[in-house]
Amino acid sequence: KSGWSSEEERKGRGCMLQFQHALVRVLTHFVAEQSDPREPQAFFLGSDWQVDVTRLVRYFLKVEDTNIARLQGGRVLSGQDVGTTSIKVLSPLSDSILAEKTVKVVDDRVTITELGLHLQLSTGSNRVISATATTQE
Repeated sequence: KSGWSSEEERKGRGCMLQFQHALVRVLTHFVAEQSDPREPQAFFLGSDWQVDVTRLVRYFLKVEDTNIARLQGGRVLSGQDVGTTSIKVLSPLSDSILAEKTVKVVDDRVTITELGLHLQLSTGSNRVISATATTQE
């Protein structure tokens, strides 16, 4: 933010510039605990399968530095300022960290040069319309 040269550039010629927002998903493998630690892990669904557990852990997600990024509604990560932080999944039983991912917020500028909208009526119901928006940088 501090690197912008003028008030007009900071506002983006009418619209306030903002950092990216991203939907957070937590994926995991399910493994069986082996009686002998030298045995390979046994995956319940296979090593190439991951299960989306976001709904189960959303109340245990925590952003380390909320000056850099914040969680909105427990699902959307919103950049607040340039920097690096991490998002963690905390154990509900202790203060231990079950998973952690580094997040980097940058001030790279993106300009949308084309915006498209595709509307399609549902074949099952005339009351349902599917809308798809597409952009090009």
